[in-house]
Amino acid sequence: MAEQAARVRGYVESLSKALEEAKARARWSREVQEIVRLSELYLEDAKYYLSLGDYITATACVAYAEGLLDSLRMLGLTEFSWRRAEVRRVLAAGSFDLVHPGHVYFLSEAQKYGLLHVVVARDSSIQRLKGRPPVLSEGDRLTLVSSLKPVYRAVLGDPHDFLRPVLE
Repeated sequence: MAEQAARVRGYVESLSKALEEAKARARWSREVQEIVRLSELYLEDAKYYLSLGDYITATACVAYAEGLLDSLRMLGLTEFSWRRAEVRRVLAAGSFDLVHPGHVYFLSEAQKYGLLHVVVARDSSIQRLKGRPPVLSEGDRLTLVSSLKPVYRAVLGDPHDFLRPVLE
């Protein structure tokens, strides 16, 4: 779901930029104004459905808006270029031993900023930092964190180089 949300969000951002460019370069007539207005309404609908988590309807709305803009461009009534929106990656890290609602809330909030990548601490790191072994094994914690809805990708940390999983 997190990946789908990020893709639709990127699609909406790309269309927003294209729409602004198209409006600046449009050869206006009443008909063109109406088509641009309809495109803006579909874009607003897409944002609304995106905020509800209805990614299918949001995608349909943004696709309608794109089709309207593309038709104006094909008719030579405006010009714009499609710019691919850069998908933000968000990083979270932790031991995630005995996952509780606070962990889920933290990861849900982090996911709102982009594709959420999570680094799960190794058993040896927990032993070293907390002075006790974890309750769940690193494999179990990785499986648990990977299965959470907000998480795009989870990996085990490196006990010697905390940046290694980030750079890979």
